[in-house]
Amino acid sequence: MNPTIIYLFLYILSSIAIGYWSLNRGNSFIIGLLVSLLFTPLIGLIVVGIIKKKEKVMAEQPTEAVNKSNKNITSKIVIGVGNIIAGLIIYLWASSHSPHMDPAEMLMNYDSYVLKEPIYSIIIIFAAILGIGGIAFLVRDLLAYNKNK
Repeated sequence: MNPTIIYLFLYILSSIAIGYWSLNRGNSFIIGLLVSLLFTPLIGLIVVGIIKKKEKVMAEQPTEAVNKSNKNITSKIVIGVGNIIAGLIIYLWASSHSPHMDPAEMLMNYDSYVLKEPIYSIIIIFAAILGIGGIAFLVRDLLAYNKNK
């Protein structure tokens, strides 16, 4: 069996286990799972361990304001994930048109073109800001969502 498949299976399985551990601590399963999947299970384990345990209290009926707030936070979570994906796509696109391409690689891809160095650097920096900003927004909104639950 391919070691990559085994590693991927263990990575996903441990991320799910960390999500359940987060759920058992009274926090959100989704936060534990997403942090473990997006970063690594080790970082997910640390984050879930740092987040305070929620004390079980008698739950009130959610009010309309709480439901609206959760819907707003959910849409922000989707925007954070979208920013991460957009940053990754832009980075991959720019790296395929790098000014540091090998001349042989340029000859093999007859329809390829090369970005000039300043524009390439600006695009890479923009992709990094978009991706890191998406991660920051995602973590912030997941914590706000967990707090409202």
